Amino acid sequence: MIVAQLLVILIILPISYGPLGELTLRHGGPDLFLVATWLFAWLTDRTNALRWAVIAGLALDLLNFQRFGFWTFQLVGLAILVDYVRGRYFQVSSLAEALLALLVMTLISLLIQSLMTQQFIWPVWLIEISSNVLLGTIMYYILAVRFRLFQRWFGQRL
Repeated sequence: MIVAQLLVILIILPISYGPLGELTLRHGGPDLFLVATWLFAWLTDRTNALRWAVIAGLALDLLNFQRFGFWTFQLVGLAILVDYVRGRYFQVSSLAEALLALLVMTLISLLIQSLMTQQFIWPVWLIEISSNVLLGTIMYYILAVRFRLFQRWFGQRL
């Protein structure tokens, strides 16, 4: 799983910090690391989610100008929160519950970032929230629904 997580980081980093990332940083857009953290926290166990949060957080801490540890602390905290809520309140996960968790994660992340920078730009908030939920819907459908159907064909249970 570590190799898969490193591959995901190697795919997300150029997208987030390349030419496409420049557009999303200025005008809002999906936070790929936040959506990936949500997917790992919602679809895997706590160990894999925390490992992803630490690896992704360290990668973001090395590339951003925030205080070192800011992204690691934020992603680990959000992964723990989603894992706790999922395990405590949602025994059988559905798309609506998963997207509600993503929405709460996005709001918490935006609030933390806004408090750190002391900038509240509402259009960027709306664009990021809607794009995270849209991307989360697509990724959840691909990973959860289709993967479970694929495993059902082979007689295994997810």
